[in-house]
Amino acid sequence: MAKRMINQEIVTAIRQGYHARGHNHKHYHQGSLGFGFVHYALIRNVRPERVLVIGSQRGFVPAICALACKDEGTGHVDFVDAGYDLSHEKSWGGIGIWKTALPSYWESLEVQSWITLHCMTTEQFVVTDPGRYQYIYVDGDHSLEGVSADFGALNPLLDPGGFMVFHDVFEDKLTERYGRCGVKRFWNDTFFRGFEKLSLPFDVGLGILRKVEEQ
Repeated sequence: MAKRMINQEIVTAIRQGYHARGHNHKHYHQGSLGFGFVHYALIRNVRPERVLVIGSQRGFVPAICALACKDEGTGHVDFVDAGYDLSHEKSWGGIGIWKTALPSYWESLEVQSWITLHCMTTEQFVVTDPGRYQYIYVDGDHSLEGVSADFGALNPLLDPGGFMVFHDVFEDKLTERYGRCGVKRFWNDTFFRGFEKLSLPFDVGLGILRKVEEQ
């Protein structure tokens, strides 16, 4: 299989089909995928056998991760989202589309065979004994309790040398609907024993952990 690189046609398809909002880095408005390029580049370099994505409003990050696997010719994405809509107390921006989404949702990028949707919570997913991952992206419950619980549940699934990436690590706004976003506090106050840590301080921020030893 000939490997390819992402191009402007693909960028446009992702922006139009999977709602890459501006908080995925300010250069989004200049035709960029912002943080999406970070995920794509990391996966192309790390070449993970398995990728896990927790949470997405319209599929921006899972689509990019699946595309990176496809373009590299290896890997598969498990995408986990509870499918909560805006009326749910733990929606955090979810709009409820994943309860009825079909594999054809990913056809514009031709990645439907590179991604599997699991419409459930992180807690429900981990008890299915899903195995190990080399790249995990976390963008689900943004409360301090929620993101802390996700980290605790997902850490045992991450292989040594693998990456766990968190969205919104510079965001702590208080919302009327959901309360205070706790990802910034989680990122700043947690001692990540056995991990290397890197922060990308743009817009709402991206936090990258690399596991260097078994926990």
